[in-house]
Amino acid sequence: MIGILFEHPTWLTPLFDALDQRRLAYEKIDVSHFSYEMTPSAVLPLYLNRLSASSYQRQHQQAIACALSYMQWLTAYGARVLNAHNAHLEVNKVDQLLAFTQHGLRIPRTWVFNHINQLPLLPKDFPFPLLVKPAQGGAGSLILRFDSWEALQEGTGAITAPPDGLMLAQAYVCPAEGYINRVEILGDQLLYALKVYPSDHFNLCPADACEVDVGGPSQAQFFLNETLDPTLLDTILRFFARLKLDYGSIEFLQGDDGHLYFYDLNLNSNYRTTLPGVQHFDPWGQLADYLAAQLPVVS
Repeated sequence: MIGILFEHPTWLTPLFDALDQRRLAYEKIDVSHFSYEMTPSAVLPLYLNRLSASSYQRQHQQAIACALSYMQWLTAYGARVLNAHNAHLEVNKVDQLLAFTQHGLRIPRTWVFNHINQLPLLPKDFPFPLLVKPAQGGAGSLILRFDSWEALQEGTGAITAPPDGLMLAQAYVCPAEGYINRVEILGDQLLYALKVYPSDHFNLCPADACEVDVGGPSQAQFFLNETLDPTLLDTILRFFARLKLDYGSIEFLQGDDGHLYFYDLNLNSNYRTTLPGVQHFDPWGQLADYLAAQLPVVS
């Protein structure tokens, strides 16, 4: 039996279907409205963490703290919870950026603040254009671009803070090659890599499921990247291993200066189900197979 911790009502339908097809037993654990007693009791041997940073956009902010504590409780009583270690990275871009820098990965120049009244204190040499974004994001929501000091001063009224107020201003790095990179990792292997050609919006969520929340699919274009540098892939795999992440995705781009800039880490990826020119593409099925392989062998 596999415990599936989730918050979104429909995102995991493809996974549940894949598990059903493989006749794998699972328990749905909806943490959007949840409770548990802190006493020793039997726990399942394996859990999957699918907590989403965008929970607050569905009035489910209460899922975050409860799920994080519940995963610690499960782990304390002997369960293996996939992506429980460093689970906070899913809901805090500032922590993600710190993780990148601690592992030698370059990030865009970033300034962190917790109230709109701090914006006049932005360093005068901070480069424009810049992006203002919440530390707890999801599908590009609440991200705004400002091209000058004047535009920032005039547009502060349009900035919406997330529930905890933590935000960041980040230098906008234009992708020199016209696309950004999204690399999905499962276990200690590459699941797939994408070249994402962005539109005028910041919704770069590659999954079909994302359109149920943002009112329509992303206008970005997604293509399989079959030329990912093996040395770069090795760097990414070592990054995931050091953070003890079981799966997830990482986003980065190459700037005009030739440097790679890493800016986003997802512990709860929604997989894309179709790609141009690609047949037999089944990442949800691969996740189901991975879960089956993680179950302890019963003697």
